[in-house]
Amino acid sequence: MIAKTAKCGVFAALAIIVSTLERFIPLQAVVPVPGIKLGLANCVILFVLIKIGFFYAASVMIIKSVTVGILFSGLSSIIFSLTGGFLALLVMFVLLNFKKLFSICGISVAGAALHSFGQILAASVMLGSGYIFGYLPVLLLISVFTGLLTGFLTQILVERIEV
Repeated sequence: MIAKTAKCGVFAALAIIVSTLERFIPLQAVVPVPGIKLGLANCVILFVLIKIGFFYAASVMIIKSVTVGILFSGLSSIIFSLTGGFLALLVMFVLLNFKKLFSICGISVAGAALHSFGQILAASVMLGSGYIFGYLPVLLLISVFTGLLTGFLTQILVERIEV
């Protein structure tokens, strides 16, 4: 257990670094949609979920979300990240139990979609308005592409790295 906890500390640090570096990718210059990110740190979280387990993946997600939020974005970002992160993690955990039906890319796309839904849900509660759900179809479409990318990268990691 101590070894798994230590590894998760390393993975949390890696997720924080990847998330920080991702801030330098000018994605909105290519796709002018407010608030979108590739979600590359989610590769680390999905990898931990597959290789170590749910509790450890949740720990990495919480540490990453809170640390990056404190360093760069603030409380609202932490709330959005945690809400989306928990929904994504839950759906990915459930779908992992059906590995014969879902590839890692499919699981990642579902996680990306639920992450977007969670963020919109959090924004709706914070704003006290349901109008923000009008933005959800745009985010879900983008989630397909970002989920495929992170799923593809995670598949490579899972095949090549033993924990």
